[in-house]
Formats: sequence, structure tokens, C-alpha cells
Amino acid sequence: MRVKEWLAVIVGILFVSAGLGRLVWDKVAAAIDDRPVARIVEALKIAPGHKIADVGSGDGAFIFPLAEQTGESGVVYAVDIDAKALRKVERLSKNRGVGNVRAVLAAEAAPKIPEPVDLVFISSTLHHIRDRLDYLRTLRRYLKPAGRIAVIDHIDRWPPFHGRMKYTLDELDGWMQGAGFSRVEKHDIVPHYFFVIYEVGQ
Repeated sequence: MRVKEWLAVIVGILFVSAGLGRLVWDKVAAAIDDRPVARIVEALKIAPGHKIADVGSGDGAFIFPLAEQTGESGVVYAVDIDAKALRKVERLSKNRGVGNVRAVLAAEAAPKIPEPVDLVFISSTLHHIRDRLDYLRTLRRYLKPAGRIAVIDHIDRWPPFHGRMKYTLDELDGWMQGAGFSRVEKHDIVPHYFFVIYEVGQ
């Protein structure tokens, strides 16, 4: 086998290995998720009847606690680009008899939330988005005039393969200001993560 062919084989193996590594890490991370869900949901100060979008929800830990807080008069939109995860959300909602959760298949550049919401909740997701400033500007169109955006993401201990996705809280504040938001709350209840809330700037 010639050198170029060997190189092609080696590159192929590396790509496959990286893909499997990401898949394994995602499974491990889900199993060891130590975010204090109940305390996070309490800090969001959700009122009955609120409309909430959990952007990047997956089949996530927050959907049903959020739905419980907003009650039957409210709604939680589970927003994700992963159709398989959303099918699981629909199945879980049916099995649990939860009637105020709606699955929304998003595009990478837009969440496609079907109506303006009181809160957009983004946990461990923003780092996956390429053009963050543009996406945050887009989110503003999906918020009610007094709506809020809550963001949770890593401070340190970033997962493997996330090197190019890393960003800081200062960078997030800058993007949010550029999108027309002001930070109004910062909570230190999630180890190794920042948890901040923004409102439309005055």
C-alpha cells in the first residue's frame, strides 16, 4: 500500500475514533450530570401560565420540572435539532400524562418557536452554536417584550473535543449586549458552570 493510501486509512480511523469518542462522552456526561435541577428551576422564578422555550433541550432533565412550574395554563417548548430526542420527549410526555409540553424541531440558525415566550432557557447548548451573536439576535424575536433569556454553560472542565467551542462569561455578556440584552442575575449554584439571566436592555 502506498504512502497516500496509508495516510487516507489513518485519517479515516482518526475521524471514526473522534466520532465514537464524542458519542461515548455524550452518554457518560448524561449519566453524571450534576446540575442541581430543582434549584435551577426555582431560581428561574417561573409563574403559572408562563410560556418557556428550552432551547437545546434534547430529551433533557429540565423539560418536565419546567412544565410542572408553569402548570396546565402554560407551555414548555422542547426545542432541538435532534428529531430522535424530540420523539422521546413526546413519548415521555404521553406516558407521564403531561399535556403542556410541545416538541419543536429547530434549525441550526433559528429555534422556530411557534409563539413569543416569557423565558428562553439554554443549558449546555450555546457553545454548540457557530454564530452566537446572530443567534442571540434571532432569539429576541421569539421573546415577549418583558421576556428573559437564561444561559447555563461551562466555566471550566469542558468535555473532550470542545476546544473550539469554549467561550467565557465576558464574551457572553458582550454578545448579549450586542443582541440588545442586559444581564440582571447571576447565580453561583451550579459547580463549574455559570448561570446568568438577561432581559431586554432599557
